[in-house]
Amino acid sequence: MGFKILDHVADVMIEAWGNTLEEAFEESAKAMFDQMVYLEKVDQLIEYSIEVTGYDLEELLYNWLEQLIVAVDVEFLVFSKFKVTISGHEGNYKLNATCWGEKYKREKHGSKVVVKAVTYHEMKIEKNNELWIIRYILDI
Repeated sequence: MGFKILDHVADVMIEAWGNTLEEAFEESAKAMFDQMVYLEKVDQLIEYSIEVTGYDLEELLYNWLEQLIVAVDVEFLVFSKFKVTISGHEGNYKLNATCWGEKYKREKHGSKVVVKAVTYHEMKIEKNNELWIIRYILDI
């Protein structure tokens, strides 16, 4: 499991991977929060649940990451650990997740970039040999 930041002209392009699709989705979320705050400073004090659906895996990823952005913008939460389960099939995917984190405190967590949205531009989800690989761009 892991993620890395790729070169992009104006926004942030992320590549995340895992041995399972769920691990790749977890790493995608972790990578996004790593762009916003100092991830290692986020304690796991609050347990937060998210459920989203999607027609295909790309829509599922988009809805997952957007719900996390809403949690930041509306509830001022930041997360550092995620447990995702995905069920369903093309036309009817469902993601359930538990996220662990805490209320954002600038003096503790720092401030890197403000993530405005996730985009579908250049979004890709594929299985390559034994790894699931996800690429997406954050609008900052």
